[in-house]
Amino acid sequence: MTIGISYSLVQVARESNLKNDSIYKKYRFLDNRKFNIDLDNKSDLDKLIELSTLRYNVKNIRLSYLPSYVENPDGKIDKNKLRNILYLLEQYIDQGIDVSLVLLHFTYPRNWISIFDKDFPKFFINHIENVKEILSYVKHICPMNEPINEYWMNVQIDSKGFFYLNRFLENVEEIQEYIYDEFKKEKIIHFNVYSIYSKNIGKILNNFLKPFEDQIKKLRNYYNVLDINYYGTFGFNLYGKYYLGSKLPRIINSYNPKDIQNVIFHYKKLSGVNDIWITETGLYAKNYEEEKIRYKYIEETIKYIKKISSDIPVFIWTFGDIVNEWKKRPGGGFGICYDGSNIKKKICENYIELFKKYN
Repeated sequence: MTIGISYSLVQVARESNLKNDSIYKKYRFLDNRKFNIDLDNKSDLDKLIELSTLRYNVKNIRLSYLPSYVENPDGKIDKNKLRNILYLLEQYIDQGIDVSLVLLHFTYPRNWISIFDKDFPKFFINHIENVKEILSYVKHICPMNEPINEYWMNVQIDSKGFFYLNRFLENVEEIQEYIYDEFKKEKIIHFNVYSIYSKNIGKILNNFLKPFEDQIKKLRNYYNVLDINYYGTFGFNLYGKYYLGSKLPRIINSYNPKDIQNVIFHYKKLSGVNDIWITETGLYAKNYEEEKIRYKYIEETIKYIKKISSDIPVFIWTFGDIVNEWKKRPGGGFGICYDGSNIKKKICENYIELFKKYN
């Protein structure tokens, strides 16, 4: 079974052209960026490759692309910044690393129209047409990460968007159809879901999730692979175990590592797709004790996935979430192996061994 790392460029990038980004400084993980990777610096890009791959013996990366870095406020592509992205992809390829590219991950340039507007896909398509060279470096393309969370993130930016769910879903469909029709002959096209699957979440939440679940069936002819993002929580679940996330008791069994099997079977049946990838899995941790629990959670999740099939790829989120490994500062996040003071080396080595075991 292939184990990889999933990460987003918006999280690791130092401020550089990002004032044109729709969520710049909206969330705290974008603040205090001076210690982050400078995407304009080749040596920093080399460091990024080392942190995301070589340290963990990783040969597979799920990379969320950053349109706001490449596109200027006037809508024109910055050729120098485009070359930096191409350099990053070239270096991955030269080291034998396969990249799966996500085109939209919660954020887009401010000069684009609102994601709740019927003309939003035109801005997306125009951008992709102008950076097609990027896509030539990858075999796998996912148009949009977690549509359900994409919707909620953008509602926080524009609260009126709450009333435009149907328009948002239509935009998702138009984008998915464009990518599939344009690249189906040469690429493997993915569709991504965030799993909140459970029998215990109640009628109200189930009714809200239904439009997103219906999309999985509606768009079946526009993707080859179904991606599932699957996270843990903090509390007691139906299996009596204790994991990280919220500090409230939970009975939502979808957050137990063992229940990943039910999740996979559920989405296979719903979509009719046999090719399933687990494209994000992880747990929040902010200290050494929670880090040990997180490692156990990830290890168990992989174990139960392997029991279904050794061929299902699993991408762990992520080596650099909110706080980064090159940024020595207290905090927490969903990133694997966060080590702010270098005293948790054994935990980091455990992750390295985990990747070696399955790669």
